[in-house]
Amino acid sequence: MKVDNRENNPLEVKEMPEKQAVNPSDILKIVTLITEEARNFIGSSNKREHFIVRCEELFDVYLAPIDLPGPDRIIDPLIRSAIRPVAGRLYDEILKKINS
Repeated sequence: MKVDNRENNPLEVKEMPEKQAVNPSDILKIVTLITEEARNFIGSSNKREHFIVRCEELFDVYLAPIDLPGPDRIIDPLIRSAIRPVAGRLYDEILKKINS
């Protein structure tokens, strides 16, 4: 499959790499992770707070280490403080759609 890649040279046409096979052990890890997350969510007494805290934890693990433009001591706390209201609103909207 040929794809026009204009990033480097507007006339250069590069081939897309072939799809790689999915490793069954990776699928098992993903299913195990989803099952554990669902079990923890269902078992929590305050599901909204559990969702918000989990979103904050995911930010701390995956996004905080990324070097974003601007000073980290200012940008990271601003983004981190925005997660709680956004995650809460997302949870409320999802719940509203499910109940309607």
